[in-house]
Amino acid sequence: SEIRATCWHEVATRLFDVFEEGKAYYISKGMLKPANRQYSAINNQYEMTINHISVVEPCPEDEEMKEPPVIFNFVKFDNLGAQIGSKIPFDVIGVVTA
Repeated sequence: SEIRATCWHEVATRLFDVFEEGKAYYISKGMLKPANRQYSAINNQYEMTINHISVVEPCPEDEEMKEPPVIFNFVKFDNLGAQIGSKIPFDVIGVVTA
């Protein structure tokens, strides 16, 4: 799955070149807190703060990493109105016929 992680100032500068999309990382000494849905579209109930004492290490590439399963959050068409303004992503599936 995924989690939102935030870092500021010198920590962000230090880690900018460390993170690469599609890679997995071990993160220790970070802080977890309940996700603020106002600012996060990630489907996770927690978010992480990485600070100056946090340790970020890439997972070794020889370790077998399994792609996480795709998780859908389907919404019925008649409930789409309730999703207006929502920061949480949702999925809709339909069939178009003529």
